[in-house]
Amino acid sequence: MKITYRLYPVMRMDKKKADGSCPIYFFLRVGAKTMKIPSGKSVMPSEWNKKENTAKSNSPKGIALASYLNKRINDFNAQMLSHEAMGKQITINLAMSFFDTPNKADFYAFWDSQITLWEGEKKYNTLKSYLTTYRILKAIAPTLSFGDIDYAFIEKFDHHMATVRKNSVGGRFTKHKVLRSMLNQAVLKRYIKENSYKYFKFKPAKGSRVFLTIQEVDKLIKVELSPNSRNLNHARNMFVFSCLTGLRFSDVIGLKYRNIKTNPDSIELTMEKTSKPIVIPLLPKAKEIISKYRKNCIPKEEKPVFPNIANATINKKLKELMELAGIKKHISFHCARHSFATSLLHSKTSLPHLQMLLGHSNIQDTMIYAKVLQEDIFASMDNLNTMYEHQEAV
Repeated sequence: MKITYRLYPVMRMDKKKADGSCPIYFFLRVGAKTMKIPSGKSVMPSEWNKKENTAKSNSPKGIALASYLNKRINDFNAQMLSHEAMGKQITINLAMSFFDTPNKADFYAFWDSQITLWEGEKKYNTLKSYLTTYRILKAIAPTLSFGDIDYAFIEKFDHHMATVRKNSVGGRFTKHKVLRSMLNQAVLKRYIKENSYKYFKFKPAKGSRVFLTIQEVDKLIKVELSPNSRNLNHARNMFVFSCLTGLRFSDVIGLKYRNIKTNPDSIELTMEKTSKPIVIPLLPKAKEIISKYRKNCIPKEEKPVFPNIANATINKKLKELMELAGIKKHISFHCARHSFATSLLHSKTSLPHLQMLLGHSNIQDTMIYAKVLQEDIFASMDNLNTMYEHQEAV
């Protein structure tokens, strides 16, 4: 049996205020049960149409109030129809859930509640990017409702990142993804009807992937460092280790002695970013780096191999290391992974094998590394020229 429901506004004469106005309540009836929910609005009795149960439309204020009440009722009916379309029985508790968000217009309140739901589900670094974006939004707009987030606001958000924060195109792209994701959640939960990013288009930065050649990695290894420069030594060891294994920074930091296997020598772990298991054979130089740390500790299974140093600190030290090695490239830690992939391609490693070593689920991600290097292009043309010259000689 289908249960009927109805939501309608009522002016509460029994709750008249000192100024003579009366609060407006929504009466919610589901089957035989009735609940009374405050709307947060008040009206003078002379401005209320008792017969129609709505504000009189003889003033701009009355028109606006009537419009607000009608919208709330229409939104409620739309949500109930959506529940029915999914086969749900309308109960008083389900109907009351429409009012469970006391400040539904507050975007920051929604953001906070969504982050609470994601804690323990999403990775730490992912949640950290949401926190960074949240702080930027707060700097632009200390209070923010869903109605404020339109195309113009997103343009303002982008302009602030570009001019005030001096974020790169890549940095802005990441933060736009975060805001778009949060708005998508709001659409799914019916806080808003559509995402304003439907109209605002943004793209990641285009550019070549910076990497070190095998010769440059060797130069870096051979740079003489003082034993007292601990962070500089750690930065080099961790970066070179990544060049030799392809591990991301999060996986290098999270590497434990239980992940180091023998017969054959390899690393077995579940990648932090993708939660995908991976096996990487260990080269002798990579084993040497592990040995440096193993001999200075008791290598318990759960003990991390490398010290816990922030990515930003490592990147600062890498800048120093490049100067010491005479390498004129802007290198970050992630460039080690690019170096690993590029070196493997130079060694004629097949794309399926490279895909396995990088832990990519989609070979299209691996194809990004398959761009032919400029020196290879010229070498190929030289080979072609040699072939033509050989033909002429014959």
